[in-house]
Amino acid sequence: MQAEYRREMNHSYLVLKAGGAVNPQGYEIKMLLHNQPPGLLPLSVRYIDGEPLFYYEVTSRQSIFVMYEAKKFGKADLEQIFRAAADIMEGLEEYLLDVGTILFNPKYIYMDTERQHLYFCCFPAERNQEQSGILELTEYILPKIDHKDAGAVVLGYGVYRESVETGTGADEIRRELRKVSRESVKKEEYREKRVCAEQEFSGEPVMTEEKRKQALDAFFEEEEDVEEKHPLLNAVGCIFTLAAAAICVYLLLHYEIANALQVCIGIAVAASAAAVAFVMFRLKNKREEKKKQKHELDRLEAWGWERDTEYEREEERNTEKQEDNGKKEKDIKPDDFESCGPTILLSAGKRNDENACLLWEEEGNQKRFVLDKEIEIIGKLAAAADICLRHPAVSRIHGRIRREENDFFISDLNSKNGTLLNDRILEPEQEYLLHNGDKISIAGTELQYLNFQNKRA
Repeated sequence: MQAEYRREMNHSYLVLKAGGAVNPQGYEIKMLLHNQPPGLLPLSVRYIDGEPLFYYEVTSRQSIFVMYEAKKFGKADLEQIFRAAADIMEGLEEYLLDVGTILFNPKYIYMDTERQHLYFCCFPAERNQEQSGILELTEYILPKIDHKDAGAVVLGYGVYRESVETGTGADEIRRELRKVSRESVKKEEYREKRVCAEQEFSGEPVMTEEKRKQALDAFFEEEEDVEEKHPLLNAVGCIFTLAAAAICVYLLLHYEIANALQVCIGIAVAASAAAVAFVMFRLKNKREEKKKQKHELDRLEAWGWERDTEYEREEERNTEKQEDNGKKEKDIKPDDFESCGPTILLSAGKRNDENACLLWEEEGNQKRFVLDKEIEIIGKLAAAADICLRHPAVSRIHGRIRREENDFFISDLNSKNGTLLNDRILEPEQEYLLHNGDKISIAGTELQYLNFQNKRA
């Protein structure tokens, strides 16, 4: 099997050529041409001198070999890859296609960077054993697993062990995926039990979900009882007191038990006593309110809430932020802005003998990016690109620059609008040596390559 990449207009293709004779009227080729099984790269067959060439659409898609060239596989990455592999194995059975025609080589497994979907290459001209394909994939993955991620280690080595011992199919892959999921659940349960045990050992109250619910119900029930009880008792007490006073005045005056002066004196004494009682009642209520507030705060603290309200905390944060901003405005000097954001090149002709770099103009400013890593990704996806170009015609992952000692190589990563090097269109996924002074054109943005350690022109 021979593989190469070609670019035609705004499309990039992976072109595979069979090593032997191919029957163009075979069932599998017809099925792939007239149907589009989900999870497979779109296929078209072209004949040159009577020899079939298989064209696979890879525009705006990146192989996992390129995507993970400079980073490790985590648990989420492996789950996505192995789940997609299991799906494609089961999906081909519905179309009566041989799983052995799937190329599990990481160079031929592509990721759609926009939709985050994986696509496999089905090459009906050759067949491999199903387990040997997965074994090839796991052998590539194992050295690149992030060993700090326990889930990734368990899943990667689990699938590898199955592929070596018994051969791996869709059922075996899904079984390993379920194992990792169960392990994650067990670890979470163990973590919760450990936290509860630590709280019990330290003497702190352990607040489970059930206890929280009971505490919340009790909290609101007590609050409702207090609100309903006190107003009713106060109203009844006032009514009975006024009624008793009216009856006493009526009896004293009607039966002439006392004269008007004595009644007035009695009323004055009663009013004074009532005033003293009212003051004492208010003081008592204030003490009860303070006790109630303290009780409520203690309950909230048992729930893990702070005494300060969200409003008070927000006010404090805003105040601190304003004070910090005020301090920063006082301490800021004009020179401080020069270290923020991309470096602005003041003189395009200024030499830099230490590092190779790219120069370009963006929004009226000339910018420089120092090429100091082995691999630099060019694109508009800020999370993945090292050199981020803000232009809608730039692909999310557009191109790559690879370093080899003092030499740098550029390659187009199946971008939609292509990459030009000195006005020459680059073939996708092919590396081109950069020379000092070369001009790279990406979606109308022209970047100049400077490397004074390599002065070849």
